[in-house]
Amino acid sequence: MWIGEKTDCFVPTRGIRQGDSLSPYLFVICMEKLFHIIADQVDACYWKPLRAGRYGPQISHLLFADDLLLFAKASIEQAHCVLHCLDMFCQASGQRINYQKTQVFFFLRMLIINLERIFDIIPGSLKLIVWASILERT
Repeated sequence: MWIGEKTDCFVPTRGIRQGDSLSPYLFVICMEKLFHIIADQVDACYWKPLRAGRYGPQISHLLFADDLLLFAKASIEQAHCVLHCLDMFCQASGQRINYQKTQVFFFLRMLIINLERIFDIIPGSLKLIVWASILERT
């Protein structure tokens, strides 16, 4: 769109450099689709967001600059739901998750049995980061 008129399509030939003034706007525009997918899952009671305090608001996702934080209860069903939402977003946008820059954190109160079941769902390279994070915190 340019001044209310539809323009021809274009294909970018290279990525936008970090620090480019257009970069944050494009990131937010791209993430908007993911936010709608998550909101639909929360509304349908599939995604169980975390609550900030006993009577606080529910939080399913937060966006800081170019970082995305996703919050869900630590269960097998929720792991499936989060991965399903990310898969839908990746298919719709053409984006891919960089598992080298991805981390998953759990509260230490979780039972090891539950963690192992959830790990069976998490993609391979991400498991190492998760285990390392848990070991660092104990």
